[in-house]
This record gives sequence, structure tokens and C-alpha cells, in this order.
Amino acid sequence: RIGPNDDQAHPPITPCQPADPQTLDGGGPLSKVYTLVLTHYLACCSTDAIGSETTLTARMGPSEDFIAKGLMITERNWLEIYEPWERWWTGEGEIPKVEVGTRFVPDSLLMNEGTTVPPELMNEVELITAMDKNGIGTDATIAQHIETIQKRSYAVRDPQQRFHPTPLGISLVEAYNNMGHQLNRPDLRRKMEAECTAVVNGHRTKNEVMTEILNHMSTVYAAVVDEANKIDVALGRHNFRRIGDAGGSSVVLERHFCTCGVCKCQMDLKQSRVEGGWGTRLLYCNTCRRGYSLPGRGSLTLAPAPAGTDMATCPICSFPVLQVLAGNGYEGNGYKLCPNCFSHPPVEHGGTPSRADFRCFSCSHSTCSFASGVKGGDTELYPCPFCVASERRGNGGVTLRKTARGGFMLACGADRNICDYAIFLPTATATAQPAKIDTG
Repeated sequence: RIGPNDDQAHPPITPCQPADPQTLDGGGPLSKVYTLVLTHYLACCSTDAIGSETTLTARMGPSEDFIAKGLMITERNWLEIYEPWERWWTGEGEIPKVEVGTRFVPDSLLMNEGTTVPPELMNEVELITAMDKNGIGTDATIAQHIETIQKRSYAVRDPQQRFHPTPLGISLVEAYNNMGHQLNRPDLRRKMEAECTAVVNGHRTKNEVMTEILNHMSTVYAAVVDEANKIDVALGRHNFRRIGDAGGSSVVLERHFCTCGVCKCQMDLKQSRVEGGWGTRLLYCNTCRRGYSLPGRGSLTLAPAPAGTDMATCPICSFPVLQVLAGNGYEGNGYKLCPNCFSHPPVEHGGTPSRADFRCFSCSHSTCSFASGVKGGDTELYPCPFCVASERRGNGGVTLRKTARGGFMLACGADRNICDYAIFLPTATATAQPAKIDTG
């Protein structure tokens, strides 16, 4: 009747004027809601009920205790008004009056056999109570949270109003548990909402709270991105298709094409089938159960190994470096790529997280002989004049990059089949990077 939390979202629902419930809708939903609101209001204005609980302990033998409890209500007060919506009872009801030390002979001794059973699934009332206890949501948002988990198919509600977790919901919980960041626990959300309450009460400033939350969430997000394969593995355990594991919808182009940079096992080169033809190519590791997307055009081979090594590998993630040559719809001069960096561009070496399709000529790693990028090389310097003037409309942007011989050039980022705009800097150029222009 008097809860510990108040989000100040709205005052309690209060009847504003008397009405005969039968005149509202003849005993339908409107009259039932009015009756409930009215009796709840009157019950809240009433005094507490008073009762006495009796606990009876019977000892058999030296140490076996049997306990029974009973409740005697002496003053019903608000219960007189609010029944049948709520009752007050504990234990086994009425128990006999006995004195301490009384001896008795049991009428019967029964040994029942049974097994443990799991707890029942939560209904909506139990879920709301658990959310409130753990500090998740407010009176104004709890209903929206419950609706969201159903819209996203994390749980479904049965006719008895109990929630059943779906395979998707279970998969996400398992994946988050394996990541170890407690994303499936209420702690992070509870802390965020507590900080927001502190702002409302004037104990903290908005900027302080926003900075802390964003820093923490950025750390968690980066860790989840790095361990995204654990979500893929968890989904696979519940019969969701993984990338590259599409059964009859993909074919193996070459088994044991190269080694995986994570587990060092062999990866297969696959291509998916789509309606009307072939889809994307990818490398798939059956051990990690993870796929790595590859360019759709061009002939794929392993890049030549540097002198004194068995295989060319990426110094960032240890994956083998691949070489894309002319053929299979691609007529360019060729390029090299790391299958992991291709889909997960390394930010510290010129990659942009929102733009996959990262190739070695964009990488600025200082020790890799295949890295042709330069610091700031992912910055578009100006629109390509050839693309602007040409009817082919490559819409490329000019960036700074290294040449195959270690020099520097300004080149269009569009496909070489569309635009071959390039300006080579003097061969004496030792270093180059885009300058920062002060526009103030």
C-alpha cells in the first residue's frame, strides 16, 4: 500500500466524483475499473490490519522438528474494504491451542515420495515486482520495457499471462554470460537509473552522469564487438544459422583454403546461394564457428610470403593475408586484404568502424610491408574531378596513399574500373599526411 519507490511521474489514481457503477456500462469493464479504483483509494485511507501469528514447533526424537504456523486477524480494517483483491494469511490456518511441553501421539506418519520441480514461469505481476525490486524502469516505463522484450522476440506471453523465454532470448543470455560483462544482469541498468535519479534530486550534474555512463558503455561496446563470435556460437547452439553455416544454401569452393587467425585451424572458402545466382564469398572456420566476409569479385589466392616466412600474416590479428587478382568480374590491378580486418577495420590503423571493406592499401600499420595507407589516409581530401566530370559517376573521393614502391600518391577511392584518377607525388617525398587546416 505504501511502496518504497516514487518516480514522481504522476500522482496516484484518485476517484474524482461519486458514480453508480451500474450506470457506467451496466456492470461491464468500466464499472469494474471504477469499483477497483474506488476501493483501492478507500483501502489506502484506512488503518492497517492487526493480527497475531502463532508458531507451533513439534519435536520428534532427538532432533527432528516439524513447524506449523497460524494467523489470527483481530482487526481487519482495510481488509474489510479491499477483499477479494487481497487477503492476509500465513501458514496452515487455525492451529490447536497447546501448552509448551505438551506431549501427543501423531494420528499417522506418512512418507511421501516426490521430485524437485522447477519454479513456475513469471507472470506479469511477478515480473513487474522483480523489475521494481532490481531498480529497472519506473511506473511510467516498466510496461514499455515488457512490451519491448516481446516485440524483439526475446520472450512470449502465454494465455495464462506467463512469459516464456524464446531460443533467441536464451541465446543472448548465454552469449552475454560467456562474455563476462553481466549484460544480462540488472546491475548496469540499475546503476544508470540510480544516477538519473541523483540528477533529478540535484545530487549530481547531468554532464557528470553522461560522461561516466558513455565511458562505461563505450568500454562494454568495444569488448562486445571483439567477442561478437560468442553470440554467433550461442545462436548456433539453438539452431540459428550462423554466417557461412547455411546448410544447402552455400557451397564450399575450396576446403582448407587457409588457417584461422584465432584457433589456427583450417578455414573453408565458401559462397552463398541467393535467388537468381550466387551471393557473397566468405571464409568459414568450423572450429570457431565463425565466418569472415570477402569481396564478391576477383580471383582469391594467398598473398606471397615475405622472405624467410611460410605465410604472409596480418601483424594486427595474425590472419593470413589474401590477394585479389583480376578475374571473376574484376579487371583491376589487384590488391591485398586481411579477412578479419576487411570486416572489422582497425581504427588505430586508419579503419572506420562504420565502413567495412578495409583493404591493405588503406592500412597504416608501420611494420607491415603490405600496408599502403598513411596517417590520415582515410580522410577524403577533395571530390575526384574525374568522377565529377565523367558520365560514369564514380562519386569517389581523393585520398592519400602509398604506392607499391613506397612512394605517395593521391588517388580516387572509386573502383579502378570506373575511375583511374591518380597524382603521384615526387619520388623524393619521405613522409606525407593530410595537413590540418585552421578554419577559425
